[in-house]
Amino acid sequence: MADMQQNFNVQSALQQCCCDNRAATADLKYTIATEACADRSAISDALKDVIDACASIPFGSGLNEYASNSTYTTALAAANTAYNNASATKSDLQTAKSDLESAIAGLNINQPGIGFYRIKGKTSSKYLAAGMAANSKFNMTTAEDATTIFYYDGSKLTNLSSGMCNGVTGSTWAWVVGESASTVNFLDGHTNGGYGIQTETAYFYDNGDGTNSADRGTSVNLSSGDSRYRSWELTEITTSLPITLNDGGDENYYATLCLPCDVTISEGTTAYTLSISGYWAVPTAVTGNNVPAGTPVLLQGSTASATATINTGSAFSALGVTNSLTGTYTAKTIDGATDYVLGINDGKVGFYHWNQNVLSGFRAYLTAATVNPSLVKGFAINWGGETGVESIDNQLTIDSNSVFDLSGRRVSKAQKGLYIQNGKKLLVK
Repeated sequence: MADMQQNFNVQSALQQCCCDNRAATADLKYTIATEACADRSAISDALKDVIDACASIPFGSGLNEYASNSTYTTALAAANTAYNNASATKSDLQTAKSDLESAIAGLNINQPGIGFYRIKGKTSSKYLAAGMAANSKFNMTTAEDATTIFYYDGSKLTNLSSGMCNGVTGSTWAWVVGESASTVNFLDGHTNGGYGIQTETAYFYDNGDGTNSADRGTSVNLSSGDSRYRSWELTEITTSLPITLNDGGDENYYATLCLPCDVTISEGTTAYTLSISGYWAVPTAVTGNNVPAGTPVLLQGSTASATATINTGSAFSALGVTNSLTGTYTAKTIDGATDYVLGINDGKVGFYHWNQNVLSGFRAYLTAATVNPSLVKGFAINWGGETGVESIDNQLTIDSNSVFDLSGRRVSKAQKGLYIQNGKKLLVK
């Protein structure tokens, strides 16, 4: 009897042990399932965040927009399928998330073509501008004028107002003369909300601190929040460009102009080509004020401002006239001994030797014609009311011993006839 009782107790103990093991196993399975569910839920939520972020990417064909591609559309469709599949494993979800993130990183922002642009910092909401601020930083401003318009020629930025190009002097950014500019690349910046603008040495860096300036982003931690200061928005100028004219002292205003696009000059201002006749610069009005791309012209207007409307139709035909003006798209160092720049001399508007050296870009000048530039100091503009040689002494300074014929050619010996010496008529009988 005692043995039977003992055997029963052992059997009961074994059963209890088995029950306890089954309970422990069930608890373990429950814990594992719960943790697996939590892990899957976390990666599912992370995938959903990436899918949702796609909705804020600006797709389209314009500036500040992105071009979609088959890799991206395939990855987005696969991500949505995985997210909505209750049977998708954690590995399936993770793969879908990684593939979509890679596809997003492979998107390309539409690159700016050759043309005129304003460049706004996404942090400060101010435009990059001509000139230098304190501490050798680029100017930034809210003004929408010529100082905030830049021409992008595919490699560099040239300011419409100053004609200076982006460049580097030593270790400091600067606006430089001529072609010595830094090459600019517009980078895919969709994670920052705009373009990243990079040169060979640094990023354009919007200080965003109220100082109205932009710096070189050489010290920016590209993986940190500082990346937002490298984010820029571009606006292409496709309608018109503002032009400033200078007071000529004769109730008119003047400027020279040379643009890389067809433009029509606004009413109230007339565009002229120039030819040299003797000591005169003779203007010829451009028909319809329609100035073909690359054509240097003189502007005469009744006010200090004009508008150059950009032609978006069929290209203007070449003017087919003699034009002694030379144009430049970038600021140029002028040879004060051989070149002539628009100015006023002895009350006359014309083109004269200039000792300030640098001519702004998108302007025009005269080079030495058939006369000796060391003797002829300038060419007054003949608007049609002045003829003969009576005004020659108002236009040039010459060696008093030099003798010129009426075509402006220096002669070694005066034969019989009428000549010019020391700005006065000389009759040899």
